[in-house]
This record gives sequence, C-alpha cells and structure tokens, in this order.
Amino acid sequence: MVVYGERRYECVERELVEWQHEQQQQGHERQLCSLRQEMGRPSLPKMSYFTFENLYKAYLDCRKRKTNTLNHLAFTENLEVNLLNLEKRLQNRTYRPGRSIAFVVRRPKIREVFAADFRDRVVHHLLFNYLSPIFEKVFIYDSWACRKEKGTHQAMLRLQEFAN
Repeated sequence: MVVYGERRYECVERELVEWQHEQQQQGHERQLCSLRQEMGRPSLPKMSYFTFENLYKAYLDCRKRKTNTLNHLAFTENLEVNLLNLEKRLQNRTYRPGRSIAFVVRRPKIREVFAADFRDRVVHHLLFNYLSPIFEKVFIYDSWACRKEKGTHQAMLRLQEFAN
C-alpha cells in the first residue's frame, strides 16, 4: 500500500508540474498578446509567410482566367474579409481545405474534373509561390512539366536540339 501511495503521489506531483508549466505558458502568451495589441499588431503570433500581402499576391495569380466563375465572384465580393480570415486560419493552423467541385468536360474528350474551391486555390498559389523558388534550384534543366517558361513546346524544341 505504501508503494502505491508513493507512486500515486509522484503521478499527482507530475500532473501538478505539467499544469503549472501550462499556466506559465498561457501567461507568457497572454503577455505577448497584450503587447502586440498595445503596439497595434494582431494578437495572434503569426507565421512569417502567411501574411495578407502574400495572400493578396496569391489571389492575383489565382484569379487569372477565373474572373467569370461564381466562386471567384463570391470570394471577391468580400475580398479583404476573406483574405484576412484565411490569413488568421493559416496562422492559427486551423485551415482545412473545402470540398471540391465536380463537373464533366466534353472537349477534347469526356472526362470528370474535380476543381478546388476558389479559397483553396488561393492557398495553392500561396504555397506554390513559396515552394517554387526552393525546388527550382534542385530540378534538372530538362524537367519541363509545370514550370515557368517551360512546357511541352519548349520540351519539343529541346528534343529537336538533341536530335540534330
């Protein structure tokens, strides 16, 4: 019985230490939040790349060839609010992708397409803008798919160079 009591005491003591540590962390977070509010900054700690400016650049990239879609028009109707909400969710790590939209395309052949919601496409462009410069450095020169200033036509010209 005594051994059980000692083990139980150690367990309770460990829980107390963990609880005190959590309270201390929350206190530091509250102090940080109040300092940010005093300085006129958002109260949430933010990740460096998930900023309104970067989201707006991603939005501009995303809206190319999508200006007449209903999703784009709905997102643009409250653009600032939507971008700020997206920024907050990304910084808090509470962002979850929405449902895709399914439709059938008949040309050049019949196929089923699943398109991401416009809000998710903005996040895709945000991530692409961040990751592209990193990966461009490690890709071989003759990788042609989904890269800026490259594509099937450029790949064909390069192949002709090798053939001659």
